[in-house]
Amino acid sequence: MVNRVGPIPHSSFIIPLSLATVRRGGVAMASSSGSSSEAFAEGSGAQDRIAAMLERYKTLAVVGLSSKASRASHGVAAYMQARGYRIIPINPNETAVLGEKAYASLEEVPDPVEIVVIFRRPEHVPEVVESAI
Repeated sequence: MVNRVGPIPHSSFIIPLSLATVRRGGVAMASSSGSSSEAFAEGSGAQDRIAAMLERYKTLAVVGLSSKASRASHGVAAYMQARGYRIIPINPNETAVLGEKAYASLEEVPDPVEIVVIFRRPEHVPEVVESAI
């Protein structure tokens, strides 16, 4: 397992945006300590924690980022990029997205990653989290 995450206090934070997690109204997060929690209830402070992370860290690896403008991953990444975030596309089926070189996996990214955003089906999220931590 390769840890590519930059200088975050607990080494890494993961924000999976799988459809199932979004439908439950929550966000799953994990740290490299191996602990994880999922589906924070709205109003439990999860939105504040995410906002604080997004204010502090500006490099986002987006797993599952598509070059198709109709995909949610593309819209979210384009929005974040327009607001000054560096986007690192992670998708083995892409060579570049939003003007950035795409990588087949998190392990291939040569630079530190501060936040990992996941646009994958729920059954694929655990392997991405393992790769990130």
